[in-house]
Amino acid sequence: MNGVRRKKHTARKMMSAAGTVCVSVLILLILGRGYIRWIHSSPTFQVRNIVITGNDLLSREEILNLGGVEKGMSMWGISLIKAEQGIRRSPYIEDVMIERRLPGTILIQLTEKTPLALLNVTGQFYCVDREGMVLPSRPGKHYDLPVLSGEFQGGAVAGKYAGGKVIHEGLSFLLTLLAETPSLYPRLSEIVVHGENGIVAYTITGGIPVHFGTGPYEHKMKYLLALMRELEKKPSLRESRYIDLRYRRQVIVGRGI
Repeated sequence: MNGVRRKKHTARKMMSAAGTVCVSVLILLILGRGYIRWIHSSPTFQVRNIVITGNDLLSREEILNLGGVEKGMSMWGISLIKAEQGIRRSPYIEDVMIERRLPGTILIQLTEKTPLALLNVTGQFYCVDREGMVLPSRPGKHYDLPVLSGEFQGGAVAGKYAGGKVIHEGLSFLLTLLAETPSLYPRLSEIVVHGENGIVAYTITGGIPVHFGTGPYEHKMKYLLALMRELEKKPSLRESRYIDLRYRRQVIVGRGI
């Protein structure tokens, strides 16, 4: 009989403990829901500051509209994933990261596409990236970039890709330049693509035309870089009228037309 009583007592204790646990869980759920409602509605966790970094092509208003973020929203009511996806819809964005900084700041960090050259289309200049994407150019802003010129087909529209052989050849030349002789990139002011006749580049110092002809260009670029360093040292060489790199393993510096 004593054993039966002990078992019944133990069972009552277990049921009592289970009941206590259930009540505790219920209280925690009620408190948790109340806490969630509080943090979503509390002015403490409203968006008061929106800090945007890395934007040049897109305005602040464009970024906020794309991300669906504005002041006064609940910090917890903003889906960071959806906001990032919205901003990525812009063709000018390479990467974006958004984070909350409690109690009331949203930080938006952008990486925009980088212009590689200025595209000269019938006297109008457009920024273009390494893939041929035409980027918006801010009026009055000075872009220290080489100009890419040639007989282009069609116009240039911001947010669209500029196609054609001239674009392909010119961008390929500039990308090779950056890969093989990056210090030569800021020394050239214009790259003119002449179709089957190849490329003519113009130096910033003296505006000297450099006849590259057709590719491959790697060795020609290295020859030109060495010559450019001499041009910068010796004033007499600055009187050169042209530089011809079209012939294998030869560098011709002309004094006349």
